Amino acid sequence: MKSKREKKNRIGWLTAGLLCGLLLAVGVKPVPAKAAWMAGSARSTVHIEVSGKADMGLAAQEPALNAAAEEIVFDKVIANVQESLNVRAEASTSAEIVGKLYRDSYAVILERGTEWTKIQSGDVIGYASNQYLHFDEKAIAKAQELGAFRATVTAGTVNVRTAPSLSGTVLTEAHKGDTFVQLPEATTDEWTAVQLEDGTTAYLSAQFTECSFELETAVSMEEIEAKKKAEELAKALEAAKHVEVADTNREAITMSDEDIFLMAIVITMEAGSESYEGQLAVANVLINRLLSGIWGDTLSDVVYAPNQFSGANSGRIEKFSAKVTESCKRAAVEALAGNNNIGDFMNFIMKDRANLSSYSEYYILGNHCFYKR
Repeated sequence: MKSKREKKNRIGWLTAGLLCGLLLAVGVKPVPAKAAWMAGSARSTVHIEVSGKADMGLAAQEPALNAAAEEIVFDKVIANVQESLNVRAEASTSAEIVGKLYRDSYAVILERGTEWTKIQSGDVIGYASNQYLHFDEKAIAKAQELGAFRATVTAGTVNVRTAPSLSGTVLTEAHKGDTFVQLPEATTDEWTAVQLEDGTTAYLSAQFTECSFELETAVSMEEIEAKKKAEELAKALEAAKHVEVADTNREAITMSDEDIFLMAIVITMEAGSESYEGQLAVANVLINRLLSGIWGDTLSDVVYAPNQFSGANSGRIEKFSAKVTESCKRAAVEALAGNNNIGDFMNFIMKDRANLSSYSEYYILGNHCFYKR
């Protein structure tokens, strides 16, 4: 006589057999191993369509899905554009633009249509044209290419292993806050698969990692307008600080030949490749500094003052003594004679390194920005 447990098991197997037969009868195919991670893993935020019905489940429940994926469905889209894609209030090209989805930014699908898809990206909700979006397998492939799937260590120290098992060899240790590119196709509920910097696949305990999807999101039109106004205001402020400098004459200054040559060396070092006007401006900065008395009472004091002319402090200035040009000598002599083309500016920097917003006034000449704090 069979026990109740044996009877129950026998009924279970018979039920499973009938269910499998029914599934085969309606044309449901086995799930390919490659698509297993796409069958609804909550850790990879992906699900799959099976015979036209969405089957949501955890990766750990995958063995129960002996039905196969006829179509892989990703719950996100990625912008397939060169610059930006308009997100509209309605599914029409004449509808109001509520935001922009920039290249390689992503959105979550709310309602998928044949021509338009309703999406949410950041704070922007609206419709985007399907022809400019990556869907499903293409979206997943693009996300992997961009390294969007990320895994972050949440515990103090976690072993990084060669296999998804405690018997896997420990390659190294990861620490709290460390991030890796996640490999969703190899990730399970117990183990998070990651790619190391050398391309090696490794595994961390899922208990001590947090998986995320990290790409840029859409920007609302309000944000775009606010940014535009801020940029216009910044440009206006910078323009207001820009001053024109007129050539002036001041009282001539007498210097020894040695100091004149030192001035010519500094001009060569700082403005050797600039126009004559640029060289004359640097010469006048040296004179302005000398007249201010802030950096000392002699030209040598001004040139070798700490943290001022980096070439002088480092000794690099010596290399320019044999490279002094006639143009730089002339600039030194004319500046000392009173020809001033830079006003009272005492600071300059390469213009591509200039922080214009931090200056009270500035003047651009050649590759230099002359400025006041």
